[in-house]
Amino acid sequence: MLAVLGFAALCACTSQQVQNSADRALNSVASQAPQLVADGALAAQVEARLVGIDPNSALHVALGVHAGNVRLSGKVASMATRAKYIVAVRDTPGVRAVDSRLSIDRALATPRETVRDFALVAAVRANLAAQLGASGLRLRVAAHDGVVTLGGTAANGGLKAAMLETARKTGGVRTIVDRIRVGS
Repeated sequence: MLAVLGFAALCACTSQQVQNSADRALNSVASQAPQLVADGALAAQVEARLVGIDPNSALHVALGVHAGNVRLSGKVASMATRAKYIVAVRDTPGVRAVDSRLSIDRALATPRETVRDFALVAAVRANLAAQLGASGLRLRVAAHDGVVTLGGTAANGGLKAAMLETARKTGGVRTIVDRIRVGS
């Protein structure tokens, strides 16, 4: 009987501790809400400035904001873009500090190149579907600057050869990277 009473007291104590812990957590989140809203608004302002400078590089930049401290990480197309980004962030009202971890990648695709690559993927997929039906639709197709990568599985060697030849004959394809496996 004494063991049962001790267990009941332990459960009651634990239940009260859980309730107190939940109350503290709720109060903590509620007290942080204004800061979270302010951080979100500041992040939106900074993003808008980055897009205004170089929208293509902005796609490759991750942004973190906490209490006016802004962290930039990712890649930009040039040193000039990096410098403009840092100045723009520093000049944004509400920014206290900038931590830039941006690297330069001169190979970042421009919007025009991205559209061209997307159009080439669409053309290759359309040709594969027209020539090979459902078999052509199961391939993964990627393109960058005229280099088309095909991936997936072909039922046999003849089908694989037809897939590669169909892609090769598509206008705009300079090179094919073959990642097609034969088998099921």
